[in-house]
Order: sequence, then structure tokens, then C-alpha cells
Amino acid sequence: MRIIEDLAERIKSNPGGFDRLSDYTNTAWAAVPSAPSSGCDTNSCTATQLAQWDANQWFSQISQLIPGGQARTFLSADEAVGNRRQLGVMLAWPLQQRAVSAFGTPEKVTTGSGANAVACPDEHICHLLYIQP
Repeated sequence: MRIIEDLAERIKSNPGGFDRLSDYTNTAWAAVPSAPSSGCDTNSCTATQLAQWDANQWFSQISQLIPGGQARTFLSADEAVGNRRQLGVMLAWPLQQRAVSAFGTPEKVTTGSGANAVACPDEHICHLLYIQP
């Protein structure tokens, strides 16, 4: 939960963060989005550059904070395309074999449908949360 809270605080700290939600999206598991070449840690950045910088920094720390962890961020498919104000965040971590034998196979976490579907990767457990203003 703290990891997702960190991303939410980054978005809130960006003056144009909730207008730039698409800049926080990352549709590939285990991928780290690129950051602006100038860096925003010591340089002034636009809202778009800061969103890209924050996304890069946030995704870079996932595997360090959660061994084998992965994340995806996406715009809510439940809202009209021009009015999406929710950022979906799905965190995944490896499924422990003992959990399968003790509790059975966990239910697969999926959100959306068709081309907008986001599903937990195989052999992982996921947590899904939405960030909104």
C-alpha cells in the first residue's frame, strides 16, 4: 500500500499531475518508462516531464522494494476517453508455492475487458488500486 501511496503523492505534488495521468501509464509488466534526459531532481521540469520523471523513478524502485515485483499503471476503462480521472495501479509479486498448496489457487485479478483488460501475470498475486483526485 505504501508503494501505491508514494505514486499518489507524486501525482498530487505535480501541479498538472491529474491532467497528465496518461504520462504515468505503463502498459508492460516489469518495464521501466524512460525519463526526460534533463532529469527533474536538479532541473526545472514541465508537468509532463515531471510525470515522466516520477513514473521512471517509481517503476525503478518496484523490484527493489518487492523482490520479483512488477507493476502496471493504466487509465480507467470505465470512464469516457476524454474524461479519465482515475489511474489504475496493479502490483504483482511472485506466488509462493506453499500458498498454492495451503489455500488452493488464488483468484486471478483482472480489470476491464477486451483490449482494455489488465490481468495479473501468471504465477503472481496482485493488488489493484485506483488513484483519483
